[in-house]
Amino acid sequence: MISLLEKEKVTEAGLYLPTKSDEKKKSEGKVLAAGPDCENIQIGDVVLFMEYSAEDVDEGLVLVPQEAVLSRIVTNEELT
Repeated sequence: MISLLEKEKVTEAGLYLPTKSDEKKKSEGKVLAAGPDCENIQIGDVVLFMEYSAEDVDEGLVLVPQEAVLSRIVTNEELT
């Protein structure tokens, strides 16, 4: 189960994003729960998944099969 992340309205450079960009289906979120067979995904990971593979469960929550997870998003802190 994945909690969808809200897109920021302002970029790091201070540019405001148009509201039309919010209409696109979200494909990034934080893992809240993972099945016992998930190999490279852990609870708390931020992942990128295929847009139309998610099944809506509740407001902001989706179920995504492991095969639909494209990558794990790594932060700068994890690299150092």
